Amino acid sequence: MIIKYENEVNSKIELVNSVLKNIGIPSLKTNKDFTIDEQFHQEHYVKFSLQKPNCINLELIFINNALQINIDRTNESFEWSNKQIKENIEEIKSFVKVLFTSRIKVKYCGSNYTKISFFDGNGCSVKTLKYVSGLYLKISCQSKEYSPIYTK
Repeated sequence: MIIKYENEVNSKIELVNSVLKNIGIPSLKTNKDFTIDEQFHQEHYVKFSLQKPNCINLELIFINNALQINIDRTNESFEWSNKQIKENIEEIKSFVKVLFTSRIKVKYCGSNYTKISFFDGNGCSVKTLKYVSGLYLKISCQSKEYSPIYTK
């Protein structure tokens, strides 16, 4: 089914596509690594899911009033409103590039603690995110590492 997205949705898709183009990767709609979630697909929203083997779980959700990114087991890892996108478009593009081109390490401590770290090609940490819900103990922690989704 072909759906014509609202302008607000298209502009967010184009934001991500511009980053992909900059690193020499096909756009989301033509990229074999991404699929559209048919259950989450209307004029005012669409979800693209990464289907690339050995890569982190990643969902890009384009909504008429926001751009949302789910990483690994953290929903709404990032969410930007239309106003935030307009005011911070270069910073958002920069983060999307980091997301696609960084080695990613995820540390879990039970179900209430997740730490996601992004590393550049030299192994330097460029961004770290922590998600805590409720109480947790730093015991029985596990880590996973993922290669970059794309190399520059």
